[in-house]
Amino acid sequence: MRLPALEYSIGSDLKRNLAIAGVDPAFAFTSLSGPERDRLNQFTHVQRRQDWLRGRNAMKQLLAMLGRDTDTSQLEFPHRQFSLTHAGESAFSIADISGSAGIGIDYEPLRNVNPKITRLFLNATELRWLEGCPESEVQHQIVRFWTIKEAAFKSYPSNAGMVLADFSIAEPGSRISEVTAAPGTFRIRVACKRYDQGYLSVAICEELPS
Repeated sequence: MRLPALEYSIGSDLKRNLAIAGVDPAFAFTSLSGPERDRLNQFTHVQRRQDWLRGRNAMKQLLAMLGRDTDTSQLEFPHRQFSLTHAGESAFSIADISGSAGIGIDYEPLRNVNPKITRLFLNATELRWLEGCPESEVQHQIVRFWTIKEAAFKSYPSNAGMVLADFSIAEPGSRISEVTAAPGTFRIRVACKRYDQGYLSVAICEELPS
C-alpha cells in the first residue's frame, strides 16, 4: 500500500524524493523466493516470523512500485537507498529515489516504557531536555527519541559495532534535526512525526565533503 501523503510530508521536510509503502492491510504476502523462505525458516518464534513477513511484505510492495526485483534477499542493510521497519501490526518500507549515502526509517507505537532505559541511549544534553518536559509528555518523548536515533542508526553506512548512544540529536525538541555520530564523516538529518498510533522517523545520511 503506497503512502503518498507520507511521501510528500517527509519528503518535503528532508527535501528528498521518497517512496514509502506500508504493509498490506489484508496481510496478503507475496510469494517468497527460495532464499527468503530459508531466512524465514530460521525464525522459530511465531511472532518473530510474523514481524519478518510484515517487513518483507512492505518492502516487496515498494520494490514492485519502483519496477525492481521483489526478491528482498538481494538487499543488505544498511542500504544506500532502502530501509524498513516493523513494530506491532505495522510495517513500513522506504526508498530515497534522490540517492544518498544511506537512509533509515523507524516506527514505534506509543506504549508505557521504563524511564530508566533512557540512560542507555540518551546523552546528558538529551536527558536534561527530557527532564524539562511535562510529566504527561515524557512517555511520548522517549518513544520519539528512540525512533529518531534508530532511524539515524539504520541510515549510517558504518554502523557495525555502534549503539544508539553513539548518535546525538542536535535539537532534541525539534521535529526536524541533525543527528551526529562519531566519527563525524557523515551528515544525518532526521524528520520525525506522529503517525497512526505512534511516532515515525526517517533519516537521510550524506557524506560530508572532504
